[in-house]
Amino acid sequence: MLTRRHVRIKVVQSVYSFDTSKNNNIKNEINFFHKSVSNIFELYYYLILLFTAIYKYSSNQTKNLKKAKLDVANKIYNFQKIKDNIILFFIDKKCKEKNKKFKKISEEWELENKYIKMLLDELFNSTFFNKYILIKKPTFNQQKQLILDFFTEIIATSDYVSEYLCDKELTWEDDLPVVNTFIVKQIKSIPLKDKNNFKIPEIKSFNEDVFFGEKLLKTCIENNDEITQELKGKTPNWETDRITSIDLITLKVAIAEILNFELIPTKVSINEYIEISKDYSTPKSNIFINGVLDKLVKEFGLKNRMNKVGRGLI
Repeated sequence: MLTRRHVRIKVVQSVYSFDTSKNNNIKNEINFFHKSVSNIFELYYYLILLFTAIYKYSSNQTKNLKKAKLDVANKIYNFQKIKDNIILFFIDKKCKEKNKKFKKISEEWELENKYIKMLLDELFNSTFFNKYILIKKPTFNQQKQLILDFFTEIIATSDYVSEYLCDKELTWEDDLPVVNTFIVKQIKSIPLKDKNNFKIPEIKSFNEDVFFGEKLLKTCIENNDEITQELKGKTPNWETDRITSIDLITLKVAIAEILNFELIPTKVSINEYIEISKDYSTPKSNIFINGVLDKLVKEFGLKNRMNKVGRGLI
């Protein structure tokens, strides 16, 4: 779930925070980085447990509406279709195996059941669901596709769900696309014969990526003066103090990575920071950053300053 690009984004954000903070404490910034990374997993838990809340709500509604003995056959049938979905059943089963933290998030969703109702209303009114309920015995893949469509077309695009989540944690606005993409891939990968392939990711499985981010952050902050010096004369028509803050920081982090991470190919580093600038800076920033890094890399190469080994030589 945690990609190197997202780790790099977190490092750029941390360096930006460090540069603009009055209390420049590197230990605090490393703690901020770690919290920011762990929050990605927290967001995942909220979204995956939203599925379990929907499953539980549908199960309860099926029972309650039957007891009410009202003329609500269509509603009961709709909720029954959600209750009987094997993918939701399996996700719910997996989440129940987890710790108390999951229980707390589940209880939060139950208290916010207005969102569950709104999402299900949208689902029941959707074209894909109304086609689905015509199938008497949907196959495993048809049940899976329903949940994928529900997530991609309704949950992931829901303004009220994203607002609710981002009110809890500001950094989740940047994390949502990454987590949403992971959930889609995860659901798609659930096989019919081995449903145990579905696993709830934990941060400890990404220790190598977290270590990379922490090392990059420390390298950038501890060598800030030297890295800033590297940029002198490499930004034609732009004085260092006229470069936008985010572009300057993106360049600094890129330089820190190019010079200090011997296993990472230079082309990979350049491409990663160009892509980051496309999402987080001005429209022409990627062209500017590409030009500056290209010039720096040529200079570093002539002076044999890039000690690349292994994969870094590619």
